[in-house]
Amino acid sequence: MAYRTQRDLERLTLPAGKSEVFHFDARCPGLAVRIQRTGKPTFVAWYTAAGGKRKRLTIGAVAGIQLDDARRQATDIINAARAGRDPGMERKQANAAAADVLTVYDVIDAYLRNHAERHQRPRTLIETKRALTRHWAGLHNLPVTSVDRRAVSARLLELARTSGTVGANRARANLSACFAWAMGAGLVDHNPVVGTVKGEEASRERVLTYAELRATWQATDVLDGYDAIVRLLMLTLARRQEVGGMGWAELPDDRALWILPGSRTKNGRPHELPLPRQARAIIAEFPELPGRPYLFGRGGRAPFSGWSRSKERLDARIAAQQGAPIAEWHLHDLRRSAVTFMAENGLAQPHVIEATINHVSGHRAGVAGIYNRALYRAEKAAGLQRWADWLEALVEGRELDSKVISMAG
Repeated sequence: MAYRTQRDLERLTLPAGKSEVFHFDARCPGLAVRIQRTGKPTFVAWYTAAGGKRKRLTIGAVAGIQLDDARRQATDIINAARAGRDPGMERKQANAAAADVLTVYDVIDAYLRNHAERHQRPRTLIETKRALTRHWAGLHNLPVTSVDRRAVSARLLELARTSGTVGANRARANLSACFAWAMGAGLVDHNPVVGTVKGEEASRERVLTYAELRATWQATDVLDGYDAIVRLLMLTLARRQEVGGMGWAELPDDRALWILPGSRTKNGRPHELPLPRQARAIIAEFPELPGRPYLFGRGGRAPFSGWSRSKERLDARIAAQQGAPIAEWHLHDLRRSAVTFMAENGLAQPHVIEATINHVSGHRAGVAGIYNRALYRAEKAAGLQRWADWLEALVEGRELDSKVISMAG
């Protein structure tokens, strides 16, 4: 049956007893609709290749192509054959070439599966995946051979505006590591990150003043999940992700000790942290419920998230209570401030402070770090309790060890 209009296509059928039929176009010789017992009707173009061999080339499903478009494509195919070309062979070659094109996504996927997932700690792997899959998503579909230093630099400038200099630098480091591995694996010939400019990061040496510590504590009196996290950061000297991911399984029944597995610490070493009474009091405000393994975040079903917005709300409360915002600061500054004031006020010896923050450097580095495996549990407990009492006195304006803490900040 021949067809002439778009409506005619709807009446085309497969005759009884046949497994396949071609209905030809009445206006475009060589164009036909192929109907099979299985599958959807498709447009095909018949043409004569070199040597007089009759061939056909599929154009596409009838349901997805207008009749006029199918006629134009069929005409192009037939004219190409008349000019001595073989459209079917050209398509096969193009498909083969496309299949051989390695994209940036292919390289990233290979790097994650064959290197990062085998050698990186879980927390580091999460950050690596986030950087490579989110920050570099715009390059994913590009052939890896087409990505050059200019493309990477342009994206880094955009990241610096949207994610800050530190975020852009981290994304840059992850992509460079990925391409460096790919070069060693023989997947690429060069690293397009080489020669791009690393953003200048401000030195992270911020230590909050006494007044800023006091203001931060006083502004977290709501004691929701984020407020509790901030106060625990101040009391324990732990890192943000460690407190945000605190799980009940890490806290023995008496809540006097917090035991972090190596998979949750930055240096991969298990860490025991005695909890001062002020920290235990905060934890006691959060009930342990079945099916909720975490203290904070998403109803206890996942670690805390939403750091940026929560920090913005905290800064707004501090500004409202104080009449003016405090200078730019980050949650990690609480850890640095606590270490500084513990040392300045003689609340713990340097090696105990390093043990408290799970550092293997300074007094615990080198040979001493290898042979000295003391946990300093009693010393850490005493030092953290002295620090918590000192902080409490600072907030309340009381005396500590016969020393008056200035309210001037």
